Amino acid sequence: MEINYGNVIQDVKGYIMRITPDIAREWLERNIKNNRNPKYTGITKYATDMRNGNWGLSPDAIAFDVNGVLFNGQNRLHAVIKSGVAIEAFVVFDFPMNRYDFLHLDNGIKRSFRDMIRTGYSDDEDVKIGGDIASAYIYAKYHDRHVSPNMRIDFIKANRDIVRWAALLCRHMTGGARSGAKNGRAGRVPSVVAVALMEAYMCGENEEVLKAFVNAYLDNIFNGLDQKQINYIMELRETKHLGTTAENLNIAKSYVKAFARHLTRRYVTDNDYPAPRLKLRVEEQEA
Repeated sequence: MEINYGNVIQDVKGYIMRITPDIAREWLERNIKNNRNPKYTGITKYATDMRNGNWGLSPDAIAFDVNGVLFNGQNRLHAVIKSGVAIEAFVVFDFPMNRYDFLHLDNGIKRSFRDMIRTGYSDDEDVKIGGDIASAYIYAKYHDRHVSPNMRIDFIKANRDIVRWAALLCRHMTGGARSGAKNGRAGRVPSVVAVALMEAYMCGENEEVLKAFVNAYLDNIFNGLDQKQINYIMELRETKHLGTTAENLNIAKSYVKAFARHLTRRYVTDNDYPAPRLKLRVEEQEA
């Protein structure tokens, strides 16, 4: 099927190119005067992805204007230098950029992880439902603040059973809003608590107790459970006395909030009951 190009106003030169650190240095010498300061936190993240093979080809171009001045892509070029590896990138030359166009540069709406996999990786249900949990786990256990989409996908592939267990346990499959929604049931438990549930499960915590906690949370009755009072809360729930008085409801809410904090601290922050770290990649698991 042919594409209707409409009215072509001007040709530009666009190529997919291999960019080495030496080329990146040369191109940065053509950087536009008064460009924004390099974003060093982002550069470090980019460089980490490049070194780890998690860098992909994007239609967002490294771009030069008609005078050969670089006006877009400086952070990626700095990252190539920092990483010490070559990447493939889309590069545009002779772009008719003017100063007013900068008012609209990089003003787009950022894609979420769900947006990315919905359009480009939609064939894996575990990836669809487990992305946030994967990110939270890697941050908590590996202390890695930068979790790329590839890292999430690799982690899920290496640990499908436990990620699927947590993802399905911690949300209503019928959908709904995020936890804390005012109308209707909460959609899911926060990812950091889901990670604590995974750790608790792998450390031998009673699965039925964990499920009871999640049911209480998702039913929007309260927001956590205190380990010391968990039997009391479960008894109230099972005998349907929970919420019969404002006092009981307030007690229950405070206990459940406390358990959410307690669970996260016990199994993740303080690591009192450390479970073996899950693998980041399938290759590591099979090695």
